[in-house]
Amino acid sequence: MVEDHLAYKRAISVSIVGLLIQLTLGVLLLVYSRLGTDPAALTGSLLVLLGAPVWLALAVVFQQHKLERLEAMEIEAFESSTAARSTVFERVDPSQHPQAAKLVWMHKWFLPAASLIIAASQIVVGVVRYSGTREATDIETFVAPPQGGWAIALGVSLAVVGFVLARFVAGMGKQKAWALLNAGAGVAVAAALAGLLLAAAHFLALALGQETLLRNLPLVMAVVLVVLGGEMVINFVLNIYRPRAAGEVIRPAFDSRILAFAAAPDRIAESISDAINYQLGFDVSGSWFYKLLSRRLASLLVLGVAVTWALSLFTVIEPHERGILRVNGEFRGVRDSGLVIKPLPWPFATIEKRAALSETELIVGFDRVREDPTEPILWTGESGDRNDEMIVLRSTADDVSEELSVAIVSVPVRYTVRDLEKYVLLAQDGSPADPDEHRRDLLRSIASREITGVMAALALPEVLGRERRGLGVVMHERIQQAFEDVDAGVSVTAASLSLARPPVEVGEAFEQVIAAEAKQAAAIEAAGATRIRQLASVAGSAERAEEIIEQINALDALTDQQQIDEQELRLALLIADGGGNAAQRISEARAERWERHMAARARFAQKSGLLMSYRASPLAYRAISYTSALRQSLANARVYITPDNAFDVTINQEEVDPGITGFGPGLDETPEDL
Repeated sequence: MVEDHLAYKRAISVSIVGLLIQLTLGVLLLVYSRLGTDPAALTGSLLVLLGAPVWLALAVVFQQHKLERLEAMEIEAFESSTAARSTVFERVDPSQHPQAAKLVWMHKWFLPAASLIIAASQIVVGVVRYSGTREATDIETFVAPPQGGWAIALGVSLAVVGFVLARFVAGMGKQKAWALLNAGAGVAVAAALAGLLLAAAHFLALALGQETLLRNLPLVMAVVLVVLGGEMVINFVLNIYRPRAAGEVIRPAFDSRILAFAAAPDRIAESISDAINYQLGFDVSGSWFYKLLSRRLASLLVLGVAVTWALSLFTVIEPHERGILRVNGEFRGVRDSGLVIKPLPWPFATIEKRAALSETELIVGFDRVREDPTEPILWTGESGDRNDEMIVLRSTADDVSEELSVAIVSVPVRYTVRDLEKYVLLAQDGSPADPDEHRRDLLRSIASREITGVMAALALPEVLGRERRGLGVVMHERIQQAFEDVDAGVSVTAASLSLARPPVEVGEAFEQVIAAEAKQAAAIEAAGATRIRQLASVAGSAERAEEIIEQINALDALTDQQQIDEQELRLALLIADGGGNAAQRISEARAERWERHMAARARFAQKSGLLMSYRASPLAYRAISYTSALRQSLANARVYITPDNAFDVTINQEEVDPGITGFGPGLDETPEDL
């Protein structure tokens, strides 16, 4: 094909059409991702839209090729004209061709810069989308997009349009003038693959219930973006060091070699050889080894696939695992750990590995998931209790009472699989992501029935109070027996009443009753402490006080005087040994008794002495007594001694007692004291 401006004009048209198709596919996928809340479609739309700059760069470069060809034609026409042969005009310097120089600049700077920008965009978008969708793809929180049918239709449409466009452009890329279009074929096939993966993932989810691909598809597409961006960076580095001939056009870095294989699957071997030759700079595909390999490549691929398929007959089960053999979906027994040979290869025969020693927990009743597991569950802090969480109980422990109450309980039941075959035959498999779903539901229903039976025989105070600690043993035995009755093949390892509370509507009333009971208990404790304190203060200790009370009661029951005296003595000694206030009072009473006794004896001895003095000399005794009495009576009186013949005596009180005026010492004072 002639590399003229018409050829490049057609390449420009194809690039623009490819740009419009790429943008249309990307926008459609983006609109669906927003309306259908599909994170995989959102990542796929970004993958498709990031291919649009490739088409735009190709259109710009082909436009410059067209201008360069027109410029070359003008120069060639001018040089062949008579004017060029005249001496007036000089020959045009090839280095002064502006369009040709601009074309060289585009291949040297524009395309590498565009490749780096596109590569950086893909890597950044891929990393951001991987981080943003990683949590949403968790198997426990994943929610399948609701518009699966639209996703399949849109994905198939993208795959068809993308592959048709890629095949058409890849066919044009075989021509030397249109070789750059291979990059456009690569981004078109990327859009087709994104649509194909999206359709396949939703088809598996809707038809087979297999959501693994759909759940992980956002991460897969994000990784594809990072890989394609990394390949562009590697191509950019290799283009710098790859040897090339003079005037050779460099293959742009955004021309993905990986996508080129998918764009032309019938030319895989040729594409590989072209890539190797292009990167190494010499004809590797001309060697004998490469020719031999290319002739036997199909046979080797078939043999490799057959061997790989045959290896699926063998499965290794770890020591802590057990395997469930299924042939064409039917259960064929349980296999122990070790090397297991299946009767048929995959997918006709499969081995499902199960952890043999793992423990599973079922929550019967209240199982409200909280953001902070350490936050306490308050009776008035939860709402929205379901009816299946409530258990009917008697209001009181009285068997004849007809009043009923409702309580919210939570009973964790833990079990291990003892017999895997019986456990598998207990119920059919659930979803592929959780095959034991129906078995757990059945075991939970059985455990709930037994727990309800245990609770029905109890009263509400017994469930809410301390008595509930012993209920775990009863529940454990009842649930284990029920599991054995249905031949479930499991062993219950633990069962306990971890939570028991009234409904939220009456929680505050229960708290008030409990608060009143707590106050009553506190008052009783305070009274008991006061009793102990008072008994200890009286008798030395509460135990001694109890013993004294028993002895007093025994004393009251006695009638014999001798026994009464002995008991009183024993009681007195017991009180004295206690060392309390009673012992102190008794000691004080004894001291006062002896003090009074000795004072009376002293007075008696004194009186006896006076009587003896009187009997010895009555006259002397009366004189001494009279004088003593007179001395005592006149101790504080003013007595003035005067001559017995003085009948008219005048006494100046101020002269007798100068202290009366305040100027002299009193009767009890001396001048030295003043």
